[in-house]
Amino acid sequence: IAKNLLTRFKTINNIINADTKILKEIKGVSNYTISYLKILKELFIKLSFENIKKNDTSFTEVINTTESAYKLFKFLIGSSKDEKFAVIYLDNANKILNYEIIANGTVNEVTIYPRNLIEKILQNNAMGIIISHNHPTKELEPSQFDKDLTENIKNSLMSIDVSLLDHLIVSDEGFFSFAENQLL
Repeated sequence: IAKNLLTRFKTINNIINADTKILKEIKGVSNYTISYLKILKELFIKLSFENIKKNDTSFTEVINTTESAYKLFKFLIGSSKDEKFAVIYLDNANKILNYEIIANGTVNEVTIYPRNLIEKILQNNAMGIIISHNHPTKELEPSQFDKDLTENIKNSLMSIDVSLLDHLIVSDEGFFSFAENQLL
């Protein structure tokens, strides 16, 4: 199976980010294999984050720059072929409490519901969050929908006294920051 996957996709990154339908076309790939690949992807993400913490002296568990948030989001969702929505949960001092992908979408959209986001924020006891989604096309400019969603989330968070610190649109090549572009 491994040989067939590498022949088709060339790299491990391409394999773990491949569409389920395309994976099923590969000889020997079953639903079990696909589940295993999804688990591997999550493990790779956690391992990458641990390696960043260990090897990148500029990275701390405190998010104090847009670049430090981007580094984490890049590993979480930057190279995905479908849009994904991720969150970094922070305490009062902007120390990372948790991070996760909370929604998976299609090649050109991801749906996020403020109610679900608020539940996750409360579960993590966060005082602030940074949200992000990727654009697989690598076009980093926000759409009107992106702007409206950000405003809706920001307004929803006011009722629970949680700060939306930034919204990043990411790819593996760069990012767009709503905060840096005065859109928050």
